[in-house]
Amino acid sequence: MADLHRSIPSMVDGLKPRQMKILFCSFKQNFTKEAKVAQFSGYVSGHSVYHHREQNLAGTIIGMAQDFVGSNNINLFQPNGQFGNRHQGGKDHASAR
Repeated sequence: MADLHRSIPSMVDGLKPRQMKILFCSFKQNFTKEAKVAQFSGYVSGHSVYHHREQNLAGTIIGMAQDFVGSNNINLFQPNGQFGNRHQGGKDHASAR
């Protein structure tokens, strides 16, 4: 049951719980400037009681910033850097450091 809760998006806003925590922390931090993915994932894991691996969180942040056709309907973060391209399906993104 917990796996279904984490993998099916909410009907209200279309976000999964992990994505909701990331957006909550971006609004809490007044996230308007650029930041590295690893720094932001550390902030999110510290302030939103995220007890899983930070690498999973970094992958979600990268997925929320991808703007090519086939990744998301609308990217929620501005992709400044290498977040992958359409030809590889986003799997060629840069390392989160």
